[in-house]
Amino acid sequence: MKLGLYWSYATRSLVRGGQRTILAIFCVAVGVMAIVALQLVGASVNQALIGNVAEANGGDIRVNAGVAPLRPGDLALFNSLKQQGRITDYATGNSSSGTVSLASGGTVAFNVVAVSSNFPLIGQASFIAPSSNLTIQQVVNGQNVAVSSHVYQELGAHIGSTYRVKLLDGRIIPIVVAAEFQEGGAFQGSQIVVAQNELASLPGPNGSPLPSQFSTIYTTVPSANINSVQQTLSQDFPSANVVTSQDLLKSRQSQVDQIRLFLRIVGLIAL
Repeated sequence: MKLGLYWSYATRSLVRGGQRTILAIFCVAVGVMAIVALQLVGASVNQALIGNVAEANGGDIRVNAGVAPLRPGDLALFNSLKQQGRITDYATGNSSSGTVSLASGGTVAFNVVAVSSNFPLIGQASFIAPSSNLTIQQVVNGQNVAVSSHVYQELGAHIGSTYRVKLLDGRIIPIVVAAEFQEGGAFQGSQIVVAQNELASLPGPNGSPLPSQFSTIYTTVPSANINSVQQTLSQDFPSANVVTSQDLLKSRQSQVDQIRLFLRIVGLIAL
């Protein structure tokens, strides 16, 4: 009896209120849906930023030496740390600017990342073509390179395409597109990944070999040694930025917190 009365009262109120009541209900419904959608966005951002920080960092400790790149002699320290068992392994990389001039007259610019044969130490690129079941170690050798999706599309490339890449130092690298991968994780931004040994074998513009250099060193480290190894690397390479996976996690967690705060404010406004 009471249920029928409540239903009848609610129905009469809705009829009397007319469009204003319907609009109010609609606004509340939209607000609730917006909050749910924002929560889903927040969860996705959280997973993307802090899902696997060791993989995004390229290892337990990453040495960024872009300002003053390391030289082959500097690798003696990493070899010593490995022999002592303080680190498990290390891989090297060097990033520089490169361009390809297209037949149409346009130019495609990107980063050329020259890596050691054991890169990456943790995780893999997300390959798209010719197969998803590939590794950088399998793909990148000799003139064969892996190309990020953005560069792949800008070039209008296909597997087997050949190009001549001009580096900032004047060297020309002939490449063969062996694979396409999706940007993400340790493979951020528009780039092609080339074999370090292949790049080192190419002479400079004057015909003389150029000294190798490394803008990034990736290391895997037993958890008990991370703090001491970070301290050692920071002392030996004061101009470099030595980043642990936990440092990256804290930085990204701060970003996630800021994004969540922004989404909460947007959700309140939506209501």
